[in-house]
Amino acid sequence: MASTSPLNKTRPTPRIRPATLADKEAWVSANLAGYELDPSFQWRYPKRKEFPEDARKASGDVFEMALGISSITCVVAELPRIDDEEPGDTDWVVVAVAMWEWKDWEEVQIPASFSSPASGRRDMDPIRQKLFIETITAAEKQYFGHEWGKKRLVLADLAADPKYHRRGAGKALLQYGSPMGRYLYTHLGFKELGYVDCGIKGEEKRIRTWIMVWLPEGWSKESIVELT
Repeated sequence: MASTSPLNKTRPTPRIRPATLADKEAWVSANLAGYELDPSFQWRYPKRKEFPEDARKASGDVFEMALGISSITCVVAELPRIDDEEPGDTDWVVVAVAMWEWKDWEEVQIPASFSSPASGRRDMDPIRQKLFIETITAAEKQYFGHEWGKKRLVLADLAADPKYHRRGAGKALLQYGSPMGRYLYTHLGFKELGYVDCGIKGEEKRIRTWIMVWLPEGWSKESIVELT
């Protein structure tokens, strides 16, 4: 007897397209669902369960802001709704999101996807947020200097709804950061340059962030400098 298990189905390839303002609510939902697994997000937003509306508003505001900046590209990955994958179905939903930012080498600032510690978000610990931003921007200055050329494409944000993990959406968006994301990045060819730890004095909890770079096959830092 042939099995009818969903595992035997040929899973559809994610559809990738530029995000539009109409994707705002879907973007926010996929983004927050993905970040719920990120230890640094949990650490910086300890009251996210108490004030979920603050996270949704901030994520939506960042998305709208990014759409209006020419150096930032927002991309979404779609798959058929998880309970609705029979041939002919048309109910595709946004399951993963990515934000790419084209930057000059000297542009080191608060990442476009981050809320300011002074934003007034009730779900945020502003002291932790400030320390985390200072830590990763210092790491950016340390690891990405003139030797990488004049321009760089920064993956400012990547998140996927956990219900759709291991279905190719995150991989597809990378080809157009959490510990889980680290293994995806290395599997797809990203190289680790180092890492930084972040924590409040007197607290046991420490958050680790990896600094990573992707070079196309055959490329080197020297060839990038020549091209730029």
